[in-house]
Amino acid sequence: RQWVVANKLLFKENDRLDALTISESERLLRQAEYVNDARIYVKPVKKTDSVDVYVVMIDKWAVTIPSAFTESTAYVTFKNYNTFGTGQQFEQYAGWRRPDLINYRGFYNVANIDNTYISSRLGYDSDREGTKVSLSFDRPFFSPLARWAGGSYVSYAQHFHPYRDTLDRLDKHVNLFNLGYDFWGGKSFKVNNNRSLFDQSYNIIAGGRYFGNKYFNRGKIALNEAVAF
Repeated sequence: RQWVVANKLLFKENDRLDALTISESERLLRQAEYVNDARIYVKPVKKTDSVDVYVVMIDKWAVTIPSAFTESTAYVTFKNYNTFGTGQQFEQYAGWRRPDLINYRGFYNVANIDNTYISSRLGYDSDREGTKVSLSFDRPFFSPLARWAGGSYVSYAQHFHPYRDTLDRLDKHVNLFNLGYDFWGGKSFKVNNNRSLFDQSYNIIAGGRYFGNKYFNRGKIALNEAVAF
């Protein structure tokens, strides 16, 4: 869709023409998962100080279904890199491994929300060992022109920790619930204010990160001793 392409551009109508902005916009378009190739052409408008900018893009076939089947394993994945032409990605995976291991996982990704280059991703992963759901927001240093970046990630998981009871010699499990979090941020600083291509793409970056895991419950000390034994 036309607005998806326009949403990737680093320039707008009536902006001052800048070679790095044009070339970076073209590179970012080519880098998109749903784009096969992209070109940006600049043509002067006669008898004015203005130019017309033409953006030409070829998209990829959006849907793929990679799969494999053997005597002991099987999996199938449904991928859509450009859901309904919106540039959003959806993926669903289902796998099986002998004798009884079944795994499901998937995600939905919304890239470049309102030309901010902030993406959001909602995902889940489930198998016999537990279930995990996660939500993240991320803005990378997508270009030398980007002055700030950051991200946040939160996950909630339930795991089934197996162990052998040393008293009755039976296989048992204990439920573990934990909250994972990861936050980071960074700032890009120009070395100088010259407008040459080299000077505009030469920056110093400072950043920080905070992450951890919080468990809401854990096994008893006697259980830990039994597992160690």
